[in-house]
Amino acid sequence: MVNTVDDVNRTSQEVGLEEVIAEDITQLLDSQGQQHSNEDLEDVVKELSQQKKDQKGKEEEPPLKCMKASNIQHSFSAMETLTDEH
Repeated sequence: MVNTVDDVNRTSQEVGLEEVIAEDITQLLDSQGQQHSNEDLEDVVKELSQQKKDQKGKEEEPPLKCMKASNIQHSFSAMETLTDEH
């Protein structure tokens, strides 16, 4: 089981899941009461990695900008002026 914990810990660090620590992995494995294959554990790491990517994508979305009605009106007027000139 030590090799499995080390493998999962190393893999989780490689994919950027720094918050995963060996003690958490051991606790999870012990709580399940059954042996998990390396493939099962790799699937868990992949799922966590995807969740982190999804979360990071949400965090990187630019904030929406608000415009005052007067600014919107000014912008539309400027666009009308440009289209009228052509």
